[in-house]
Amino acid sequence: MKKGLLIAALLSLASWAGAQPYGNEWIHYDRQYWYFQIWQDGMRKIDSTALANAGFPVATVDPRTIQLYARGRQVPIHVEGEQDGVFNTTDYIEFYGAKNDAWLDSTLWDDPAHINNPYYSLYNDTIRYYLTWDPGSEAKRTIERKHELGCLHATDLVLGHHLYQYHRYLPNGQAHILGGIHLHDQRGRRIFPQREH
Repeated sequence: MKKGLLIAALLSLASWAGAQPYGNEWIHYDRQYWYFQIWQDGMRKIDSTALANAGFPVATVDPRTIQLYARGRQVPIHVEGEQDGVFNTTDYIEFYGAKNDAWLDSTLWDDPAHINNPYYSLYNDTIRYYLTWDPGSEAKRTIERKHELGCLHATDLVLGHHLYQYHRYLPNGQAHILGGIHLHDQRGRRIFPQREH
């Protein structure tokens, strides 16, 4: 009786351990992937010539099915000219690419709040983005919004976020990351909070 309970408990533990995600569930091994590296935040544009030179089958792939992955998730993209279902020479892919930060390094700490610097990886600032296509699943796209400029009013203030980092500033052996939300006028002068003189 005890032996049967022990075997049942071990089998249930084994099935539970096998069901844990590994983080690579986004990979479909029956698809082809093209990767490129990004080491700086910003908007990116990939035209049909660059894709064709990399061996991407632009002539046969419906651009409405193109997908982009990074960090194990699909990245929303804008594909100019995808409505006709053909990737023409004037069509392109546009997206926001972010460099590598400490998103994966956080698993190395018992408490993610103890990360040395959440904005930089311990190992590399470069991350790979993977481009593929799949007619059978939904491809994420950016949302386009049309604005009436007549309803917007001019303002003297701009809200922005600034991160000040001093890489060699280690008082008492502790790294300090300084930053915050600041209001600036149209000439770039900080209004709030006031600078201490």
